[in-house]
Amino acid sequence: MKTAFTCCAVVSLLASMAWAQQPPIVDRAEFISDPEISYASLSPDSQYMTFLKLYKDVRNVWIKKRSEPFEKARPLTAEMRPIRAHRWSRDSKYVLYERDTGGDENYHIYVVDPKAPGHPVPAARDLTPFEKVRAFIVAAPIKTPNEIVVGINDRDPKLHDVYRINLQGKQAEYVCAPDEGHGFDGRENRIAMFVAMERFFAKHLGGRLQQDVPEAIQKRLDAITVNVNDVALAPATEGKKAASHGTTAP
Repeated sequence: MKTAFTCCAVVSLLASMAWAQQPPIVDRAEFISDPEISYASLSPDSQYMTFLKLYKDVRNVWIKKRSEPFEKARPLTAEMRPIRAHRWSRDSKYVLYERDTGGDENYHIYVVDPKAPGHPVPAARDLTPFEKVRAFIVAAPIKTPNEIVVGINDRDPKLHDVYRINLQGKQAEYVCAPDEGHGFDGRENRIAMFVAMERFFAKHLGGRLQQDVPEAIQKRLDAITVNVNDVALAPATEGKKAASHGTTAP
């Protein structure tokens, strides 16, 4: 009995010592608060650094020269909705970010010129200014630093089509097979799609591609390559979104 009592006392003592050595509880607000600085990104030319930091209590993009202390940084955006992430263009001329409106989760892609004047920040330009669409950046080709590849679900809310947008305000390129849904299933459509992809990657990334293309495939590719000058978003009808085969990018 004495042995059992002694064991219980020892266990109780060890538990008390372990509890006494516990660190203080971290306030739960610390877990959901914005860090002072996050998502730092160095420009491709290594001259500037951008990062996320609160500006007027909202997470925005800030910028500074790489050699400057963080105290010298200035806000680059003044959005009222928090910015989740950002990136530089390949040529270090622009900063890109995504933002929705009022929590609708229809994220648009914005571009801002860090060297442009602004009071207090330079004006940002919406590269995907379409209603009820969600856009995201797919890639930033190395050999065309003034362009980005984006996905936009303007034709069908369930599907994202791929566009190429010039950051200087020129038009996108668009390929769409109207007889397809999610992905290309038809044989000619699939081959034409791969021809377009091969040419695109060869143009922007270099490398080899198959030069010979059957006449029928080339005709099909010509048919599904959309001239964005001739099309635009169509109005919604009967509660469903109706869209033409393409759209004009800024």
